[in-house]
Amino acid sequence: MGPSIAFFIGLLLLVLFIFLRTQRIEALQQHGVPVVAIITRVEQFAGITYVIANWQDPYSRRIYTFHNGAMFTPLPLQRGSSITVLVSRNNYKRYYMPLGARMR
Repeated sequence: MGPSIAFFIGLLLLVLFIFLRTQRIEALQQHGVPVVAIITRVEQFAGITYVIANWQDPYSRRIYTFHNGAMFTPLPLQRGSSITVLVSRNNYKRYYMPLGARMR
């Protein structure tokens, strides 16, 4: 297999990954449940902001941890502030935490 074929396959996999991620985010934006999580950690390195936030389910009292990284974050993110996270109704491991803009 030549380098051009390997490059093409890699590029195809990247496009597929981006397409599937976009579909998952759109599904959560349409059908997800917004929860307000508390930011517990913010790290910045090499132009990337990495955020960890926790949310406690009021019924089960279980704590869920969400994390996300973004290159450009115009929001002032700091420990102790709140952020809206969209979660799947059936699986809280499927979530989207937008860092680029506040959700209303």
